[in-house]
Amino acid sequence: MTGKVQILSMLMWVRKVRPTATVLNAINQRLNTETAKYPLRRVEVKTFTIATGTQSKIEDHLFQGQMPKRIVVGLVGNEAFNGIPAANPFNFQNIDVKKLEVSINGESVMSRPYEPDFANNMYLRSYLSLYQGLGKLGYDWAPDVTLGEYKNGYTLWCIDFTKDQEAQLDRFHLIQTGNLRIELQFANALRRTFNCVVYVEFGNQQTERSQH
Repeated sequence: MTGKVQILSMLMWVRKVRPTATVLNAINQRLNTETAKYPLRRVEVKTFTIATGTQSKIEDHLFQGQMPKRIVVGLVGNEAFNGIPAANPFNFQNIDVKKLEVSINGESVMSRPYEPDFANNMYLRSYLSLYQGLGKLGYDWAPDVTLGEYKNGYTLWCIDFTKDQEAQLDRFHLIQTGNLRIELQFANALRRTFNCVVYVEFGNQQTERSQH
């Protein structure tokens, strides 16, 4: 059984800029000889299933070719993922993860894997990944998830792949190619089936040709 979401109303705010004649003239002159390049984000979501009784899971070829700028990894119950009305699809559980490693072409993206110990409340580095990956560590704005909440339903790992660790900014980053691999290990064998949900952002660009 699946549910449906009905959107009753929607409002989109669009900022409008009125450049001066001098600025417009300068832009037009540049477009006569050059192309305009605009950074874009391409978003994908991939999932894979982790069966009951599993204590380690490796997803070897999650992405091949262009590598993402940033990913967010979460684990949700299979029944919730498949739309059972009584289950919450946004309940991202820690399910006693003891290791999370993301690698590209066999090399770990992080200096070392995430190795939380949720049973003993030792998961600060995993918690901070949510802020670091969003580029909000040390800023006033934050995801508003406390350390205690993170363990109980908000367990998400946000990993920034860019060299300057600023994937949140709309700027051009070097595009890397290869093969992305995710490895998960659990302190205890899973008592039920889960789905690993991976939200991914790629850096792309739109090119506008000159006026002529």
